[in-house]
Amino acid sequence: MKQFVVFSLFVTALLLAACSEKAEDSYAPVYERMTFDPATAHVGDSVTATVIQSSKGHGLAGTDYVWNISYAYLDKNMVAKDTTVQIRKHTNYDGLDDSDPSVKFLVPENCASTTINVRMNASFDAYIGYVPFMKAEKSGSLRII
Repeated sequence: MKQFVVFSLFVTALLLAACSEKAEDSYAPVYERMTFDPATAHVGDSVTATVIQSSKGHGLAGTDYVWNISYAYLDKNMVAKDTTVQIRKHTNYDGLDDSDPSVKFLVPENCASTTINVRMNASFDAYIGYVPFMKAEKSGSLRII
């Protein structure tokens, strides 16, 4: 009986060590900064915002990127109003696309801002270990001239 208890404790310890090791195998990418191409823009320009990863993630399945693009515009009465446009993208980080996330948008004709603020929120589902949900965020500002 004593041997069975010792063996059971040994197996339990191995299982716990294996589970904790798997949990460490899933991690979100680390985002360093946001870049814009072109670096400054005019009304009507097409702009690409890219978030640069300083290190890649691992063990990630479903990935959702939500881009919030905020600026002021002139309404039909020439009154400045704030708005946010949201663009959503879904991918599989490990399976399909682990590149630096990016979004393309047009600087609106009625843009009244001198800057457009862009924020990217990323949500990841892990498939390795017990890490069901991770998040990351990065933001930047584009100068309008």
